[in-house]
Amino acid sequence: MIKGDILKISKTNLLILNKVWALAQDLERNSKDGAFDDGKLLELCSLLKALDSGDSQDLQKLSEIPEHLFPGMNLRHFQNFIIPIERLLAKSVRDDDFLVTHFDEREDLSKIQKAPLYFILENIRSTFNVGSIFRLADCVGASEVLLVGYTAGPEHETLRKTSMGAWELTPYQKFEKLEEALAYLESLKVQVVALETAANTGSLYDADLNRPTAFLVGNERFGLEAAALKKVHKVCHLPVYGLKNSLNVANALSIAAYEWRRQWK
Repeated sequence: MIKGDILKISKTNLLILNKVWALAQDLERNSKDGAFDDGKLLELCSLLKALDSGDSQDLQKLSEIPEHLFPGMNLRHFQNFIIPIERLLAKSVRDDDFLVTHFDEREDLSKIQKAPLYFILENIRSTFNVGSIFRLADCVGASEVLLVGYTAGPEHETLRKTSMGAWELTPYQKFEKLEEALAYLESLKVQVVALETAANTGSLYDADLNRPTAFLVGNERFGLEAAALKKVHKVCHLPVYGLKNSLNVANALSIAAYEWRRQWK
């Protein structure tokens, strides 16, 4: 469901949905792994169950979420189930008010040659970030963007708007699991480089990138899981020199993509 579809939700259900979202945001901000407020969680589940006779199938599916929520869950598990609520309300982790009034003109799209560069986006929460990455993909001539898990696709208005139309210029595929995306890239003989601030990783600038490459990035808050890092060819980090140890996922991918471009012959 995209932004315009909100108008199809009744006022009663929209009121419930907004209460659900506000409560979910409060729980996410103030909870820790294995320590959720029982009272607020119970209230959230009660509100979600009230949507079982909602105006649409999307709303009715939300009423099934309480089956998966429990006080001892971790934040990653909880986040998996509040993403559909955000998407249904067309909420964004980062609001985007940039209005695109025109697009770059190209005389002949067939003359644009794609490079053997791929982006794998696993469980990226922000549609703004994904839209920015589609724009990056066009700028660096990437061959494809692979959307894994709950990473949003171009069906979302904010993504299309942020990408400035670039989502139409770079092919993309959706995969439920990371293993499926990795198997696809293996069939193309593409090396996979994960960008993560994990221990015992090498600097991106010391890596040999002069070959077909896919960069893997993960959730803005949780990053990539240890199991995922074991399935790639290399794990690299970007050197930082301040107090913060990481960059926005779209910014980090931009640096990596242009370093690959610099090395690619």
